[in-house]
Formats: sequence, structure tokens, C-alpha cells
Amino acid sequence: MTQDEPVKVLSLIPVHNDEKRRFVLDPIAGKSALQRTIDFARDIERINNVDARVCLVSSDPAVIDACADEPNILIPKRTKDDLREAIKDSLLTAEEMLDTRFDYVFVLEPTNPFRPDGLAAEVLDMLRNDSNLDSVVCAERTHGRVWGGDNFVEPLNEQLSKNGEPPNFFFEMLGLLAASRRHIVVSGHRVGNHVGLVVLNHKWRFIDLQDDDSFRLAELLAPTFVN
Repeated sequence: MTQDEPVKVLSLIPVHNDEKRRFVLDPIAGKSALQRTIDFARDIERINNVDARVCLVSSDPAVIDACADEPNILIPKRTKDDLREAIKDSLLTAEEMLDTRFDYVFVLEPTNPFRPDGLAAEVLDMLRNDSNLDSVVCAERTHGRVWGGDNFVEPLNEQLSKNGEPPNFFFEMLGLLAASRRHIVVSGHRVGNHVGLVVLNHKWRFIDLQDDDSFRLAELLAPTFVN
């Protein structure tokens, strides 16, 4: 594939069938986290030389019903509980439904409702410009020491230092966006062995809708995430 050829991207949006689904369905400053995630996925179509589609990965009737009136969104039947298996199954089902083969698979979890503009384009550029990369994920750089241990805690940074220089550590933001080449997902993995990082500001990881407190924080801080 050359840089001039359009690439095919499938954005998968998984929503689990549990009590947390209400956090992605209830409105945050007028728009639900699920709708925000769908809108972000749809905007990928605007990137030059990209043919993008959106696919919901859920067996929850309330979630499926919330997407019933959404145009051009695939809603195949979810039959796998395991997330990696569900992602693989949804990819293969979407390809069968559309009679096509995707190049890249994006996974966007709506429990992370806010994403920066330009994120999808940056991820695609990294994958297209480096054939050695299997996947690209979002991450936040840590500052200061990282402590850990079994019997007693110690700074892990110093254990891994080379020539007195401690290595960089990053917290993954897998829910914001994890992108992989098709063969990685088909092999049953979400992320491959060779991973590139898009390093983002802490605020994009801060809101993760897991409980009432995190939902209230999302409502209060929503204005700060306007791009």
C-alpha cells in the first residue's frame, strides 16, 4: 500500500453489559459519552485518504436501542464476553457484512468520553509511516519516581536506569484510543508487540467513567475538554 492509496479503518466501540452502561448513556453537558465517542469515530472519515466505518460492540439492549437511529453504524450481534474475542469477532463480522477488508482497527471505549482533536490522524500517520509498528496507543508520561515491590517498596525507575539515567515511564490510556493493524486483532490480541505511543496531557486520562463520582467530575469538567 502506498501513501496515496486510501486506507480502511474500522472503529469498534465496546460497551459492556453491566451496571456501568448508564454512565455512557446519561448526558454529560448535553451529550452522552457514547454519542461523543461515536461522533469522534465518524470524524475519522474526514481524514484524507481514509475510508472509515463505525461498529458498536455490545449485547446490551439499552445500548443497542440508544444507537438504533444512528445512521451508518454497524451493530452486529455480540456473542463473546471476552473483550479481545469480541473485538476480533466484530471485525470479521463487519468485514463480512460490508464485503471488505480493513487495514486498521481502532478501539474507542466510551468510558473515556473526551478525546483531543487530531488524535486519530496522528495515530494513523504513525502506523502508515512506520511499517515496524503493530499498534499505537495513547499514554501519559509519569513524573517523579515510580515505587513498587512485594516485601518492601523501592523506586523502580532506578532499578532500570542505564548509565545513571532513569528511563521514561508511561501510563497507558488504552480506552482513549488503541489502534492496531488488522492481523494483530485477527490473531486474538488487542495490541501487538511493537507499540508506538501518542503521549497526551494528564487531563485526557483523568476522566474514566466508572462510578457516580467520576461521572460528576465529567459533568463539572466538561467545559475544559472543549478543543
